[in-house]
Amino acid sequence: MCRLGLTIALVFAVHSLAVPATAHGKTTVKIATTFPKGSPWGKALRKMAHVVEKKSNFAVEIKIHYNGAQGDEAAMVAKMRRGRLDCVAVTSVGMSKIYKGSQILELPGLVQDWRTLDKVRKVLRRTIKKRMKAVDLFLLAEFDVGLVRYMSKGKGITTPADLKGMRVFRWTDDPVAPTTEAVLGFKGVRGSLQSLRARLKTGKVNVIAMSALLATSFKWTKHLDHIVNQPIGVQVGGIVCRGGTLKRLSADQRKVFKRYARKAGRRLTKLIRRRDARAYARLKRTRTSVDLAPAWSGKFKKVRAKLKRTRTFDPALITKAEALAGK
Repeated sequence: MCRLGLTIALVFAVHSLAVPATAHGKTTVKIATTFPKGSPWGKALRKMAHVVEKKSNFAVEIKIHYNGAQGDEAAMVAKMRRGRLDCVAVTSVGMSKIYKGSQILELPGLVQDWRTLDKVRKVLRRTIKKRMKAVDLFLLAEFDVGLVRYMSKGKGITTPADLKGMRVFRWTDDPVAPTTEAVLGFKGVRGSLQSLRARLKTGKVNVIAMSALLATSFKWTKHLDHIVNQPIGVQVGGIVCRGGTLKRLSADQRKVFKRYARKAGRRLTKLIRRRDARAYARLKRTRTSVDLAPAWSGKFKKVRAKLKRTRTFDPALITKAEALAGK
């Protein structure tokens, strides 16, 4: 080879080594969630995606499907298991489709403040992660959704009897709802989160049990005029990914992805607790607020007892959570 040809070849070789990985194709990670794009959860996912893409020199591309575009949480989890989605950002209702015990934190009357949640979740975390890992799914981050309160239209919910005759929303995917309804003596109106706004608008639903922030983010509160002051539980969630997806990433990319997913969860937890308190305060000023009667405590205890008897969840795990929560 002539000297000029050798020089050109060397220059071409060096240039090829310097070309970013994006020139040779990206690894695309598809994430789905029911949260709206403009909600705190949606914004946290967007920020995580931006950082991961930048840190990977754009060799990793993250596509996020917001607002239930891939279906309700059960549908999203099913798609992730089949490999049509890589990750999901879901509440514990969605996580319960992987391991039912994920929803124990949300059992009625069990956890009603953040301090107790931190205490119980710390103990349950290892079991939840282990059971998910057994089916090659990984809980990369935990986050909060808010403190659950009854919100209603027409009258306040102060006693369990107040739910009778009301049109109470039941999230179709929720495995706890049938037992709650049986113990409290009402029949819920089944539906998806995406259908709830229309049902509230038409009056087909007039009671929900959700966090103030979630209800505000989905604009459900426009159709409600009462709110209960005391939380009846918590709503939590997490980012779950397929093991196969993580294996497709290089070691460095995987490290970055996991790191910033965890960061997104931690930041969300701090943010959501502040935002949920503010959302509740706004609703209390603009809606009629009512207090729960003492009878709820005994009713919720019966719900948890029945869940143990029917083995909807691991009875030992419920008992452990109750002991930690002082119930």
